Amino acid sequence: MISVSAALIFTDIVASTARMVADEQHTLHLVQRDLQQMRQLCQQFGGQVLKSLGDGLLMSFESPEKAVSYAIAVQEALAIASTNLPERDILYHRIGIHLGDVFFRGDDVMGKGVNLASRLQQQAEPGGICLSQSVYDQVHPLLKVEVIKLGLRKLKGIPEPVLLYQIPPYRSSATLETQPLARSPYYPSGAVPLDSPFYLERTPVESQVYDEMKKPGALVRIKAPKEMGKTSLMLRALDHANTQGYHTVTLSLEQIDSAILNDLNRFLRWLCANVTRQLQLEPKLDDYWDEDIGSKISCTLYFHCYLLEKIQMPLVLALDEVNYVFEHPHVAKEVLPLFRSWYEEAKRHPIWQKLRLIIVHSTEIYVPLQLKQSPFNVGLPIELGRFTLEQVRTLAQRYGLRWTDDQQAQPLMSLVGGHPALIHLALYHLSRGETTIEQLQETAVTTKGIYAHHLQRHQVTLQEQPELSQAFYTVLNSTEPVPLESILMYKLSSMGLIKPLGNTAIVSCELYRQYFMLQREQ
Repeated sequence: MISVSAALIFTDIVASTARMVADEQHTLHLVQRDLQQMRQLCQQFGGQVLKSLGDGLLMSFESPEKAVSYAIAVQEALAIASTNLPERDILYHRIGIHLGDVFFRGDDVMGKGVNLASRLQQQAEPGGICLSQSVYDQVHPLLKVEVIKLGLRKLKGIPEPVLLYQIPPYRSSATLETQPLARSPYYPSGAVPLDSPFYLERTPVESQVYDEMKKPGALVRIKAPKEMGKTSLMLRALDHANTQGYHTVTLSLEQIDSAILNDLNRFLRWLCANVTRQLQLEPKLDDYWDEDIGSKISCTLYFHCYLLEKIQMPLVLALDEVNYVFEHPHVAKEVLPLFRSWYEEAKRHPIWQKLRLIIVHSTEIYVPLQLKQSPFNVGLPIELGRFTLEQVRTLAQRYGLRWTDDQQAQPLMSLVGGHPALIHLALYHLSRGETTIEQLQETAVTTKGIYAHHLQRHQVTLQEQPELSQAFYTVLNSTEPVPLESILMYKLSSMGLIKPLGNTAIVSCELYRQYFMLQREQ
């Protein structure tokens, strides 16, 4: 076994599993196309391909300078080659580079340096390059490209946090003038697609969720107001589960008829029928449903004796918009303890360890439950917050905006307070040259502004619920935090209109303050 110091590169393709599921043959063709170009450039820079990892490569270079030069060149070449390609023909690659001691045994390579390098590429944004401290120290005096300090990151399998740096995705001057990225951004609406470079990772949230899903009988709770990125995170958790060979099922309670949500028996049959269908199993509800033992036990037996028995690999069941069941307290008081009981069953019965639950909701539960019956005080809690100033700058770069300081980002933050959906919407219009920061501020609360539809939707909701409207305007009219009844607090918080401060609340951002003050005066 030979030990040497080497500059190692790991590459990976963003959302490759989802692409393969959608169109395997076409994706394989694209992977082969890009890897061929990467291999050719590796040879030109004096590197060596040590391993092919399916949709990525492990390479070795004699110096960090050559490794970084190669990485910059390959991302530039791939970006330029994709400039005029249709969306379905573009792949996005992440690259990680580390300098460390590795061991060669025959054709194999191993060691701590390899493990760290493999984790680095996961921290890079699509089209970006992530550097360890050891690489950055040697190359930063020579670099003529922008380098962003990512700070300390906790990486899986690495005991201590690691200081990381990133070279952002390549942007040609022609690309910056004609389109913000090699791919033109979609109008931001709903969840961010899996292969989108505009998804902003909330490190270390993603890795925490991914790791938790590997634990037998796991339960993850994702909470945040509407349009904060809950569903986008859920989709990535499911995609990661797919890469592990797990079964995945996702159900949105927003799509259920009110009549079903209002009937416990119909709701549980709906749940079982949809899980059965997505697992592509033969429906056998009537074989297990018995009115004499009740719908909750019937549902549990259907999972225990049929669904979980039929599958070999774990099942990740993601329930989105669970807050919709809160509106039906008599059903919520039965269903939510049932989910908790399944979580507890995993401690006693191995078959229930196959089930991993993801519960997504936009507000605190306001249905009274006993402590031992609630699924909201067990498992891994994830609460998504608003974007920070640094995250807004990072996202602006992905949209192709050349913001060199905080003069552009700070006014946007002051207006919308880091609200993810509103930030995306602003960056989309700014990147297309359809407005400027100054124009955006001037028109923000008018019918000509980019937020008109968003604001009008909130206005209609308040008009339809006078008690909710009165509570919000009480907060709006006060210069101090205002105490609210719990249900009103939860509902306004789920809309994103207020920011809870313990038992009191304030208006969540200046945009809402200006708009609703104007509406009050009209």
